[in-house]
Amino acid sequence: MKITKFSFFLLLTTLICVAGWVTGRNPLQGWKGGQRATRGCPFDKAICDDYRRYISNLSPGERSGVADVEIQFYEDGRGQHAVTIMVTHNNRNRVLVFIHHANNKRIKVKKYTESWYAA
Repeated sequence: MKITKFSFFLLLTTLICVAGWVTGRNPLQGWKGGQRATRGCPFDKAICDDYRRYISNLSPGERSGVADVEIQFYEDGRGQHAVTIMVTHNNRNRVLVFIHHANNKRIKVKKYTESWYAA
């Protein structure tokens, strides 16, 4: 079977799109919560200030791709808190996950691409 350049390009594009759809892995599986920032930040002021400061330091294009409806808050039942922020920019939905220890200090940031989309 002869593969033309167009067929190869089409196959490669399909594989990249599928790979983009499955790259997202939720590091907060099993955590409780999901309240969105449209209802306010339910955590200590230090956590709220931390994620807001991070957003303010994003590039203007990324910052414009963040909406309160895409910011969620979680708890793990052991005192840890997490904030997820979806950034929609450059044809992808990237998720930032901030995990805070019980003392409200950020201990981890995870970033992953949840999905790609066509413009």
